[in-house]
Amino acid sequence: MDGLIEPFKMDFSLGIDIQMIDVFENSNENFINKIFDEEEKRYCFSKSKPAQHLAARFCIKEAVIKAMTSFGKQLNYKDIIVIMEGNNPTVKLIDLGLEFAISCSLSHSGDFAIGSVMVKIK
Repeated sequence: MDGLIEPFKMDFSLGIDIQMIDVFENSNENFINKIFDEEEKRYCFSKSKPAQHLAARFCIKEAVIKAMTSFGKQLNYKDIIVIMEGNNPTVKLIDLGLEFAISCSLSHSGDFAIGSVMVKIK
C-alpha cells in the first residue's frame, strides 16, 4: 500500500449528498424542527419553493457529517447551521475543540437537491 494516504491522517475531507426535493414537500413540522434551526427555517420558508431550499441545506448537513467522520467527529443535524452570506452558503458549526474551514456548494434542479463540502483543519 505504498503511496496511499489514509483519510484520517489528512488535514481535509470531502462530503457530498443528493436528495429528492419531494421528501421536504411532504415532511411534517416535527421532522423539519429536528433538522433545521430558526434562521434556516426563516430563510427557506421566505422562498416561493421552500422544499428545494430545505433539501439543499439538508444535503449540506449530510455532506458535513460525512466529511467530519474523517476527523473522528460525529455531528447531529442541529450541530450544523447553513446560512446565506450574500449569495454564498456558509456553514456554522458548534464548538468541536478544533477550528475547521468549510467550503460548500449547493444546488437544486428538477426533482433533486445536492450539496458538497470541503472541510479543512485550520
